[in-house]
Amino acid sequence: MKHITRRDFVGVTALGALSLAVPRIAIGQEKLKIGVVHPSPQTDIGWVHQHTLAIEALKAKFGDRIQVSVVDSIFIPQDAERVFREFAATGHQLIFASSFSHGAPCSE
Repeated sequence: MKHITRRDFVGVTALGALSLAVPRIAIGQEKLKIGVVHPSPQTDIGWVHQHTLAIEALKAKFGDRIQVSVVDSIFIPQDAERVFREFAATGHQLIFASSFSHGAPCSE
């Protein structure tokens, strides 16, 4: 049995979520807007870095059919909720929260 790494998990999760929007992307109706919120700078190693690699893989695979907006250094849940609401208000159809501290704002 293969050991699943965080990189594998993040990549599969991102591509799986994106597959929900593939029919719309495939027929070219509109660009899928994706929002990503990180608890630390994208240059950090570890979890945030793996999310950054997954975003780059999505951009490489789907090119100009997606628009990815990234906000980093958002750790406080109240700030995360504000950013999630701003993403939703500006038409982002898929929003990734990449921290356990973002759990409560995401579930509301």
